[in-house]
Amino acid sequence: MIKIIQKKPSFSQTLTKGLKRVRRRIYGFRAYVPGLRFQHLRETMVGPVGYWDELQQYQFNVLVANGLRPGHALLDLCCGPLQGGIAFIRYLDAGGYVGVDIRAPNLAAGYRQILDQDLAAKNPRLIRSEAFGRDFLGDAKFDFIFVSQTLYLFDDAKTAQLIALAHRVLKPGGKFLGDILKPELHASLIYPNCGWLCHTVESMRAIAESQGMEVRSLGGLRQFHYPARLSLSSNLMLEFTRKS
Repeated sequence: MIKIIQKKPSFSQTLTKGLKRVRRRIYGFRAYVPGLRFQHLRETMVGPVGYWDELQQYQFNVLVANGLRPGHALLDLCCGPLQGGIAFIRYLDAGGYVGVDIRAPNLAAGYRQILDQDLAAKNPRLIRSEAFGRDFLGDAKFDFIFVSQTLYLFDDAKTAQLIALAHRVLKPGGKFLGDILKPELHASLIYPNCGWLCHTVESMRAIAESQGMEVRSLGGLRQFHYPARLSLSSNLMLEFTRKS
């Protein structure tokens, strides 16, 4: 079952949210500082501001801990302005990275970083698509698919489309990794009125099985060094693989 998060926040949650709002406003002054404007822009595209490096390292940790190697091919869905993507591009062999996002400004920010960091020779491919790149990938196959902190934005139908794509483009033995909100802790989120969908391992398993996939929980995000002070550190990382 999917539950809509609509619980009223406690006083401590409201206070924490207020302090984070102040922190964001302080960071917002970077938008007026030459040399820091683009840094601030890219962080506001993905959020939360002030955690870019830590969250980039977290995403890299997830993939490498689960077997990503330089010679592999990675499909980074909902890649945003390449918070994790830049680390993946730097690590993978040329042509090993494909990023997909729905928003052109995110991809423009990604291309700027690729050029600024002299990574064009790695030949990464960025795709703007409203369908997970389904119509642009052709016969491409991937060792890994990654979706970071996005699955709870999709209803069952959209999730099924995503898993169906994963089944189509994963190589034998390939893995699709993505995180969900931890169901028993969803009421403690700082943003309880955002309308996120609280999938469970069981509900995701039902969708996965309908698309010929299996799923298992890899545990919480903190083991991959997701910042513990952020509320979404309680999320669960899931691994989807083709049924044997």
